[in-house]
Amino acid sequence: MTAESNLVECDFSNGDKYKGEVVNNLKEGLGEYKFKNGDFYKGYFSKGIFSGKGTLVYSSGIQYKGDFSNGLKEGIGKLNLANGDSYEGMFANDLFEGEGKYIFANGESYEGNFSKGLFTGNGIFYFRNGEKYEGQWKNDKKDGKGKFTFKDGKEFEGLFKEDLVVHNKKEKEHF
Repeated sequence: MTAESNLVECDFSNGDKYKGEVVNNLKEGLGEYKFKNGDFYKGYFSKGIFSGKGTLVYSSGIQYKGDFSNGLKEGIGKLNLANGDSYEGMFANDLFEGEGKYIFANGESYEGNFSKGLFTGNGIFYFRNGEKYEGQWKNDKKDGKGKFTFKDGKEFEGLFKEDLVVHNKKEKEHF
């Protein structure tokens, strides 16, 4: 026996609205969900939860288009933030995770690895003034071996620790 899909339109007592497919009284398949606060989701559902490809637009101006699993951003997607920043790449548990590119509204950008939403691993940061840092990162800071290229083309290669250049074990300077 297979479950039968029905197209429905529902108004919930909390002010939310749903239009789409339902199987066994659960949102299943393609649908649209409008939250009372103005947030809006259009995409696929599984067992009543966002799962598969979809677009989530927040009333604050944030927009995500990509993969969902169990109601979370999971897989490949693109996030546009209200401040003009954007991220495109891998997500896990609603956070940037794995390979991706973050572009700041001011023109700066980072391409590389992320862990729990932070620059972590290998990556390249392009500064607005034409300079760049290529190397290792930890928790959004230059940390490990890296190369800084100045706008005049000169380069500095060395060891960084929490955004500081480490000349030797005793001497550090902000970079």
